[in-house]
Amino acid sequence: MLIKMISLLNRENPDVLQKLADFKFNFRPTSSITKQRRPSISREPHSLITASNPIDGVFIETNLSSQDIMRFLKALSEQYQVNQEEFSINVKADDDSEAEEEQDNEE
Repeated sequence: MLIKMISLLNRENPDVLQKLADFKFNFRPTSSITKQRRPSISREPHSLITASNPIDGVFIETNLSSQDIMRFLKALSEQYQVNQEEFSINVKADDDSEAEEEQDNEE
């Protein structure tokens, strides 16, 4: 979902992702303990824990919890200046997950 959304946002304005990579953008606030931040978007894959390469020369951190993915998407929508009143993400379980859940409930 994260890479798909980044691709959609990037189609609208490709300069934003390039600038965020140059800046080593991080959607998380700086840790008060370490004062260090690992980037979420970078041009250097070794600066990320698990890097995905959605476009040439830009790497995205994908080792994220579901909550962090949502925070990342919100931060990206702000960077792309998406109208927050019109921005929403709906998550729906796939059919296999629903079938497994129903089967677990029956047992």
